[in-house]
Amino acid sequence: MQYLDAGFYPVYAPTEIFVNWRGKLGPSLWPKVTEQSNNKSLRGLAKEYGVSYEAIRRTLVAAASKR
Repeated sequence: MQYLDAGFYPVYAPTEIFVNWRGKLGPSLWPKVTEQSNNKSLRGLAKEYGVSYEAIRRTLVAAASKR
């Protein structure tokens, strides 16, 4: 086999790929953030959690799509 002589070896890839949430706020915080969004602005929540208001907005969209 020529590819073994060249130093190339077969790669065994997993059959399933698990994707983790890559957002700034984990899914465990989504219910709390969603509840607080009724009373506070996005920028207020962002300041409280130390993230951008866009991160809060994306979290709210993700939480709504999971329902």
